[in-house]
Amino acid sequence: MKRLISSVLFTLTAACAGQRVTEYAGGAMNAAMPEAESKLRLTLYSRTDTSFAGVIELGAPMTVRGGAYAWLEGAQLRIATVGAQSGDTIKWYSPLAGAELGGRFEVIGGPRTGQRGTWRAKLVAGLPATAATLRTPQLVPLPSPAALWPTLVLLLVAVALTPWILRAPRGATTDGVRWRAPPSPLSGIGGWLLLFVIGRVIALLAWAPQFRTSWHNYVGSIGIATAVTGMQPLIVLETAVAFLGFPLTLVGLVLLLRRSPYAPRYWFAFLAVIAGYSLLDVGVMHFIRPGLERFVDPGSKTGGGRSQLAALELAAFSLLWALYWAKSQRVRATFGATALARTIAAPDAATVPLAEPPLAAQRERGGWRRGVLRVGGVVLALVLALASYVLWTTRATPYAVSKGADIRATVAGRWTWDSDSAGCRNAHTIAFAEGGDVMTITSGDIGRAEPTTYDVLRVTPSSIRGAIRGEKRLTSDGKPVIWDLVLTGPNEYRWQRTDWPSTPWSFTGKIHRCPAVAAAAEAAPPAR
Repeated sequence: MKRLISSVLFTLTAACAGQRVTEYAGGAMNAAMPEAESKLRLTLYSRTDTSFAGVIELGAPMTVRGGAYAWLEGAQLRIATVGAQSGDTIKWYSPLAGAELGGRFEVIGGPRTGQRGTWRAKLVAGLPATAATLRTPQLVPLPSPAALWPTLVLLLVAVALTPWILRAPRGATTDGVRWRAPPSPLSGIGGWLLLFVIGRVIALLAWAPQFRTSWHNYVGSIGIATAVTGMQPLIVLETAVAFLGFPLTLVGLVLLLRRSPYAPRYWFAFLAVIAGYSLLDVGVMHFIRPGLERFVDPGSKTGGGRSQLAALELAAFSLLWALYWAKSQRVRATFGATALARTIAAPDAATVPLAEPPLAAQRERGGWRRGVLRVGGVVLALVLALASYVLWTTRATPYAVSKGADIRATVAGRWTWDSDSAGCRNAHTIAFAEGGDVMTITSGDIGRAEPTTYDVLRVTPSSIRGAIRGEKRLTSDGKPVIWDLVLTGPNEYRWQRTDWPSTPWSFTGKIHRCPAVAAAAEAAPPAR
């Protein structure tokens, strides 16, 4: 088994070695702010025979993050980018396409329309953005080796559970003949067990389209995942689970239909792992979503909404069915009263009547409880602990300012996203005007960037509701989206859209206040 694990690890790592996306790093200088250069990172993660697609990250003072589309015009490279939150559409021109890019840029749409400047970038990873790269045969996009660790953990869990499943009691024997329990009206596939079988059969029939969807999601997301911390490992794990769903379910049905004594332990372990995976998926997506929303429209509710609800439903159903396999009288009557307990001793045929269960079996009628508490209980405890931790740490509880205080006075100031590695060096400033009826949010230093303006619609001790002027994102009923700035602490707030579900988990990531000392230090001009 150790050799098998080592072989799988080596094969996966070797297969992923060198399969990296194209990355450029450099800077951009706005002609209106020649004294400040924005850091630039361009990631191109997919291509056709004529173009590249990816994401762009521009630091302060320009602060643009969003999608990128690149193509060649002769020997020159053209790039178009659109900021997911700023709304700026920028065209980038590079006279040369290769390991070094650079030239001029122009903002042709959004709040900064008309601004222009120069940029430069060097290749730091992958193949250059050239015509030769476009002609290079395209293989299945593979993740980096570091993204394989969740799948390897899943493999180790399966290896650890296999011996326990194989130790399932096979029934006591007398003179080489297996003892069988007296007939029971509950024995056989019926009742809730029949419903379980029907559900698994439906899952088998639906596996192909579901895996096809998972595979399309993998191909379309593994590239952008390089720019979002933690996203690649999650995508790899989701794809691996989707792929393994068919063979693992098929094996379980075969064991079930053959009334194998291994079936109860197999299904208990399978369902417990699925529940744990689902809860882990929900928790990780909560932390990934703020990073992903830097490049896509926050209104898409990536990682939230229906997908998280579906994962929670899967976890709940898996846990309920795991408990059913542990406690059901039909399961014990069909597969053996000691299916989740230790192997029982052989009965003594000379002293035990055939019409009655062996004494050892009578003592082990409660053995499934010990099996659940010793093995399955550990799994369930870990799952419940993980669920409690995820739900507790990811919830958002509104914080109210003291009675008589104005929340606008608390909110005014410099803030930064928890997920932004630049911290307060990339802060945004919130200010109010016109008696508090207008709120502006400016990225970078005031006066150096166009602010986003909100008309304040409602103010409560814990939230400020605002409508962005010129908002183009629409709700499902065709109306412009409206945002709630919700305080979740004296120095922390989050965003919530009014058309999102009203739950403690339907918020964006955390945004914290920049300390006054840090703000003063960062306001000083850089050393020349």
